[in-house]
Amino acid sequence: MTLARGRQTTTGTKVERSPKPIGYLVHNADVCTGCAICELACSMAHDGVYSRALSRIKIHRNYYRGHWDGTGAYRADLCRQCPWPACLYACPQGAIHIDEHTKARVIDEALCIGCKSCQRACPYEVIVYIPEKEVC
Repeated sequence: MTLARGRQTTTGTKVERSPKPIGYLVHNADVCTGCAICELACSMAHDGVYSRALSRIKIHRNYYRGHWDGTGAYRADLCRQCPWPACLYACPQGAIHIDEHTKARVIDEALCIGCKSCQRACPYEVIVYIPEKEVC
């Protein structure tokens, strides 16, 4: 099930705007050096290992922006916490939910079957599939 025309799913079910999360992770491209420590910290927090491949944050060199001193040359791709999260509606298992306390969009690995429907539905291509666990 994916979003079509904003607030309607392909099955015709009307969906409400998801609540705004309490906090956001903000990337300041003007001070980022591309060191990828944030990627390592993310994977350690979520998976208990230092792995850029498992990180939910992806740092990329931005060749279309930047200054001669090297500032502004990197961008971070991460979950945008969409108001109508296509990934949530695409998950056939209901493994993606909105956390009651933080209002963040969260994938429950215990419910995830690794079908990658959420990954395909994400317009920002930031959902990571973890092959070792066979989950997103």
